[in-house]
Amino acid sequence: MSIILKLVIALIVIPIVLRLAALAIGKHALAQQPDRIRLHRRDARVWHNPQTVETLARALAWKGFQDAGIYTVDEMPAVRLQLFADIDRSILGIVYEHSQAGQWVELVTRYEDGTSASFSTLRPTGLNLRPGHMTVNAPGLDPAALLARLVAERPRQPMKPVSAADAQGTFEEGYADQMAWRKQQGVSASEVAKVAAERKAA
Repeated sequence: MSIILKLVIALIVIPIVLRLAALAIGKHALAQQPDRIRLHRRDARVWHNPQTVETLARALAWKGFQDAGIYTVDEMPAVRLQLFADIDRSILGIVYEHSQAGQWVELVTRYEDGTSASFSTLRPTGLNLRPGHMTVNAPGLDPAALLARLVAERPRQPMKPVSAADAQGTFEEGYADQMAWRKQQGVSASEVAKVAAERKAA
């Protein structure tokens, strides 16, 4: 059981302490996250569950996505990912593998005005969403169905182009922008409680 979940359960009996302790845990967890990350190109040997990852990757390839490489993240040793680019529809595709969370797919469109739309098969995190950045969590959908939802539901406005050559830089830039906003906003006690609830439900 995680320390956040232990606190949430234990401090139900002491609501005031719960709020203060949860807020402190949230600030501490956020401070541990790097401001920027750097992806490093790898090969398929990094996958812990290659069969599942390759099934997800093939599904994107069949839908016209171009392979943009397999990567690890020095700052996050538990994370491995493969990037894809759909040039015609301006979509960055990511197949993730995490040592604890497993495998999931995320499809992202960025817009010229700095906003974005992201559709993911990962469960909701419980964190508040960034204004202007549409986020849809649809666990259980296959990549084709996730793509269909993105294309049908994303905002209709000028999109930033994406390519296999630029995918790494696009991903790193997107992470830095999101983390800068998150650290400026902080994490509330209620968000910590929601995160714990989502982890318990997973």
